[in-house]
Amino acid sequence: LALADANIAASKLSIATATQILNVSARQMRAGEMTRRDQIRARSRLAQAKQELSASKTEKAAAVANWSAITGQSVAPTFYLPDDLSIRLHLDGSNTDALLAQAIGQNPALKAARSEVSAARHGVRQAQGDRLPTVDLVASRGFNDSESDNTIGTAFDTTRVMIQANIPLFTGGSLSAAVRQAKARLRASEATLSDIMGRAKLTLMRDTAGLEQARAETERALADRETAIVEQRSAELGKVAGTATVVDIADAENLKGRAQRDLVQANANALMAWARVHDALGLLDENQ
Repeated sequence: LALADANIAASKLSIATATQILNVSARQMRAGEMTRRDQIRARSRLAQAKQELSASKTEKAAAVANWSAITGQSVAPTFYLPDDLSIRLHLDGSNTDALLAQAIGQNPALKAARSEVSAARHGVRQAQGDRLPTVDLVASRGFNDSESDNTIGTAFDTTRVMIQANIPLFTGGSLSAAVRQAKARLRASEATLSDIMGRAKLTLMRDTAGLEQARAETERALADRETAIVEQRSAELGKVAGTATVVDIADAENLKGRAQRDLVQANANALMAWARVHDALGLLDENQ
């Protein structure tokens, strides 16, 4: 949203500058100081600026729609990104292996995948153990008291204790199939863990580098904005002295607007990279 607002503001400045240039070119062409080709170029520049404004408004509408889908709120607030945001976002990306170790210990997806691998290994051991003989301790006790015409008060008290061994001689291949299935689940869970770890490492490498690049872009945009401010002030003084025109002032203001847009873009890129790294580390909390 902040980037879309910056693009809209820069596009409006471009339209204002292009309009002034077109008006000046029309006067200069009538005075014989500019050609028809220069005027066509000025019109093309104005049309391009209008197209950029339209695209920026479409981008803003899409951002508002995404905001509403995520938060359930129909009205999106106005976001402001500090100029030095990318510099204030602390992240030490010099040791990717240390970050990956941190992600393994804290990332919920990685922890779940590791648990799946551990459970699959237990499943393999269980399936393989079903092939082994089993030993049971069996005990029974019986009591019988009877009488007949020939006997009176006949009683039997029987107690038996024995060890029973079961050896799976033939199971129709079910045990072998169970072992194969367990091993297949283990391979699948290990592949899933490897894939998640690979993507996490790629994210850490890419976005730590992206954050550093965004910081460099922030410094460049700040320098460009300061240069544009100086040029705008110089053009304003030059107009008073007769050495500059309204077009020069508009050009400087347009450059300042584009530098501000580039600054917002750099900070937005830094924030997204920082968020993706913290998500990979399992540290991203929407309540923070």
